[in-house]
Amino acid sequence: MRRWFSFAAVILAAWLCAPTPAVASPAPSGDPVVQSTRAKLKRHQSKYWIWYAPRRWVAAKGASGIVVSSPDSGRKSVGVGFAGSGYPVSHAFVFKYLKASGGLDSHPLRNVRVIRKSRKIGFRGGSRQVYVWTARRADLRAKVRGELKIDVFSSVGYGFMVAGINAPNASWRKDFRLLRRIAGAIFYRPQAIDPWKPRG
Repeated sequence: MRRWFSFAAVILAAWLCAPTPAVASPAPSGDPVVQSTRAKLKRHQSKYWIWYAPRRWVAAKGASGIVVSSPDSGRKSVGVGFAGSGYPVSHAFVFKYLKASGGLDSHPLRNVRVIRKSRKIGFRGGSRQVYVWTARRADLRAKVRGELKIDVFSSVGYGFMVAGINAPNASWRKDFRLLRRIAGAIFYRPQAIDPWKPRG
């Protein structure tokens, strides 16, 4: 039986049905994540995730994904999610699936266009490809840009994991480094998977 879960749908359902809120606590000064980012990020923890983000940023989270976004209507966001399948999938299939299901952004997008794709990088049990895309966010009537890292797995079952960052196209260069720092400080519990580093 084919089993697919829309990244956006998983996030929304988990947000609405989460039994308890995340517990936020100050990050210790010796925390390697804080030292490596060199930014004023605050540590947060929920049942499934540990993440670091600027104050007042919000998170929608569940067992299969998390989206951390800025307080200005989510103009900037970082998301990580994963899903399983009963059959092999390709990077192109995953991107098209997320595009069709609203999984690239939690807001409606128009005129989504891929402007760059990386070569595929293999790792034990799968491979990675990075997509850079642009679109118009309907509610803001403004152009946005995103970077989506897609890991496709071919052993121990089939499935994929995605890690993406989105920001207004006009401020992409300015926002990029902060978003990448936040993305590098999202970890799945208890395995503490770093979504930006291929395993193997």
